[in-house]
Amino acid sequence: MESSKAVHSAAPAEALFLTIRQVLTTMLTEPKKDSEIAAELDVSTAQVKAWLLRLVAEGVLEKRSRPVAYVVRQAGLFASAPADDQGIS
Repeated sequence: MESSKAVHSAAPAEALFLTIRQVLTTMLTEPKKDSEIAAELDVSTAQVKAWLLRLVAEGVLEKRSRPVAYVVRQAGLFASAPADDQGIS
């Protein structure tokens, strides 16, 4: 019972971030600038930048350059390549 208490008191901020993670991964199937994301969510660009930096650091999003934009990181073929190489010895 204590562990469920810990989850509920784990922080509303963390629960909010989990929701934001879902929203952004749905929104960012195509690259978007931080200012576009902020406008769509009706929040400050500074707040969006904080969320984007965290999601980039966690490997959820990819930051592209010229112009700077964010998009969902695709697992793709490279994610499974090392496992395949280990099976061939």
